[in-house]
Amino acid sequence: KTPPVSKSHFHRLLIAEFISGGSLPPPCGSECADIAATRRCIAALDEARRTGSDEATLDCGESGSTLRFFAPLSAALGVKAQFLRRGRLAERPMIEYDSLSSGVHEIRGDVSSQFVTGLLFALPLLEAPSEIRFSTPLESRGYVDMTLDVLRLYGVVVHETESGFSIPAPQKFVSPGAVRPEADWSGAAFWFAANALGSEIDIRGLDAAT
Repeated sequence: KTPPVSKSHFHRLLIAEFISGGSLPPPCGSECADIAATRRCIAALDEARRTGSDEATLDCGESGSTLRFFAPLSAALGVKAQFLRRGRLAERPMIEYDSLSSGVHEIRGDVSSQFVTGLLFALPLLEAPSEIRFSTPLESRGYVDMTLDVLRLYGVVVHETESGFSIPAPQKFVSPGAVRPEADWSGAAFWFAANALGSEIDIRGLDAAT
């Protein structure tokens, strides 16, 4: 059996492929609302890039990941974005970016890793190097590592420092070609439990490094 795709990994692949100018991975079965939101925001930014517009409306639905990834990214691309937030998304913590400049970006390590991921995607696109410094220890390290793995896949260099990350710039995202999101470990939990109770289910598509 193959578990459903990892939503977290798919968000990152879609964004990296968009930045690289490559072809987005096709829908993987019935996609969730969060992935649909990311695809909508990519389409809006792609339209702005294609037409030379410096403004775009990005409908994030109720996806916090989408909002937090695209806020710094749209600023780095020079697009003044209006973000549509559905449901309770408007009540969730957010860092606003009217613009994004290279340099030192200090952030608490105990905030959502989504803020860190947004900066890791955006800062390599600027004209000069930047640094992310954590004022408290970094939590949710696994999700940041997932972002770093995707960046490496697209040829983007990020150096880890004692206090965070150093990001050379400008850098170019280079698509590795056809990419597919990895399977979701949490989606396989029931099958692992069944195996622990004596079943012999062949579980495929999982990345043991995640």
